[in-house]
Amino acid sequence: METVTEVNINQGSPITENKMTDEKLNRLATTAIEDIQRANGRLNEIQDACRHKEEQTELIQGTVKQVCGTCFKVVGFSSQEQSKAAGYTI
Repeated sequence: METVTEVNINQGSPITENKMTDEKLNRLATTAIEDIQRANGRLNEIQDACRHKEEQTELIQGTVKQVCGTCFKVVGFSSQEQSKAAGYTI
């Protein structure tokens, strides 16, 4: 099976029309989605096994949250003090 990284998706310059067929693009998109789903499932397994001992404050999608420093799972929202200590102003 062909992976997305093996194919030059937009051959030529960005203003040149892509010569790839809809069927080929659909196949590449389907493969990419399946790869993402497998990776997401694996990440969930890893995060479920983690004990989340080390937390850090991060800005995620516009909200300051507490994230596990080991597996990067969001474990909660930051308090005002945690946010300020990490350098975020509220």
